[in-house]
Amino acid sequence: MNRFNNKVVIITGGSNGLGADIATTIAANGAFVYILDIDQKNGKEVSSLICNSGGMAEFIYADILDYELLKLLVHRINAKHSKIDILINNAGGALPDDDKIYNLSSNTWNHSMNINLNGHFYCSKAVLPYMQKNCSGVITNIGSVNGSFSYGNPSYSAAKSALISLTKSIAVEYGKYGIRCNIVIPGTMKTLAWSERVKFKPDLFEKLSKWYPIGRVAELQEITAAICFLSSDEASFITGTSLIVDGGLTAAGDSLLREEIAIKNEEVT
Repeated sequence: MNRFNNKVVIITGGSNGLGADIATTIAANGAFVYILDIDQKNGKEVSSLICNSGGMAEFIYADILDYELLKLLVHRINAKHSKIDILINNAGGALPDDDKIYNLSSNTWNHSMNINLNGHFYCSKAVLPYMQKNCSGVITNIGSVNGSFSYGNPSYSAAKSALISLTKSIAVEYGKYGIRCNIVIPGTMKTLAWSERVKFKPDLFEKLSKWYPIGRVAELQEITAAICFLSSDEASFITGTSLIVDGGLTAAGDSLLREEIAIKNEEVT
């Protein structure tokens, strides 16, 4: 039997990068996947790829900051399947001008909070009533090592830190209804978000690899594997947990952090 057989899964930001890898992997394991994103072109391509490979998927245009729209979409999904099994809050990202606190604009701060924290809250709030009614459900949030250490990008980091707290709050409040909530905390991974920087610094990942005791950055599939585990029934007794998948970066502590900041200031930015 496939790992996610007959599961109904909503994935935000599933049109590319990590989200697309999560969507294709979970669909290949038997789930009906709904990809919620504002990127219609790539979202439809990912959905078509899944369906053409024998999976089940549908792309839905959705702004995760539009709570009223989210409620409507989630209601329609639940009406079709009579359940929502899993929500994976993947949408997010850091802005290029999220740099020094003194120069940080209120627009950048608010945007970071919206896409990295508020959107997760709105999506979770939209699905929780249906999960509660069925006394079953899983919410998996995607965080970042930035939420635990100061690696730069202060507004992004603050939002990811708050997301850890939100994850715990959902786990505690809704555990009695059979609902689990966890957060995966990745280190650097190879995504399209790095493509422009790699274009100008071809050895970027080689330099970044020096931060990591394991000697390299993550492949998307390695982060996806952790997300799939926490979202599956195999993790049925795990909730309120932060699963760090960072190649040992945060375990290395201050010594590596100081080296990383020096590399970032001199080589990466």
